[in-house]
Parts: sequence; C-alpha cells; structure tokens
Amino acid sequence: MRAWLMDGYEGVERLRLGEVPDPEPGPGEAQLRIHYAALNPADAFLAQAQYPAKPVLPHILGRDGAGEVIAVGPGVDTVKPGDIAGILRCEAGIERWGTFAEKTVVPAASLARVPEGWSEEQMAAAPLVYLTAWQALVQWGGIPSPGEVLLVT
Repeated sequence: MRAWLMDGYEGVERLRLGEVPDPEPGPGEAQLRIHYAALNPADAFLAQAQYPAKPVLPHILGRDGAGEVIAVGPGVDTVKPGDIAGILRCEAGIERWGTFAEKTVVPAASLARVPEGWSEEQMAAAPLVYLTAWQALVQWGGIPSPGEVLLVT
C-alpha cells in the first residue's frame, strides 16, 4: 500500500510517499481503508521529536481518520466489513502505524460508526481536537456549575 513515511525527525514537510506491506488485523483489531485523515499538532510535534514517543522508523503518522472497515480480526463484533467508521481513541500514529496511508489497523474498540448527520471528513477531523477541548474543560479548567457561564475565546 502507499503511505506517507517519516524517515527521521525533520518535520512533516519531509514525509515521503512510499510503499509498505498492508497491515493485517490481529485479535480484537480492525483494518480500515482510509478515506480521510487529519493532520494534528501532535503529529507535527512527533515528526519534530517534540513528543514523548519515539517510534521505530520509518513510521506512518496520523492519529485521526475515517474510512471503510475492510477486515476484522478474531473476536471483533463491534464493527464489520463495509461499516464506515472513524477512529475515536487516538491509538494510531504513535507507536503503531497511523492514518497517513491507504490502510491502517487499530483496536476495534477504538472505532465508531460515523454518526448520522456527520460526514466522513468531520469524523476524521474531530477526535483529537475534541479530546483537547475536553481535557481543557474537565481536567484543567473545570466544568461550570449549573447557572454559570463558560466563555470560550
């Protein structure tokens, strides 16, 4: 399959298009044909060695993505081939190959079908930025009490 490969920690500008073997799903995993992938600041930080993880090179970045489930490993009953899904838990693109490829494999528990009224593009773009906003509110800022006003600028 074709993929954008990271050969060093010189930034996303240095990714190169290359060929790698198709990833195969193991137990509890699903293979996704990527239709859309999002580039996040976390991807750029990893590509510049400004992220705690240091994956084995060459590496495929991409933490968020959406596409078609094309295969599932043993024990998977939450998604099936043909489902259109997105990656909710950003488990791709750090230690395992990510979404900047034609296909990726992730834990099936990390996938969710694209909600009604959402496009695949929205599903691919949402998870990591939503997680960042949630962490800012819940972990660091505190959710307002009923009757309080939250102003986001």
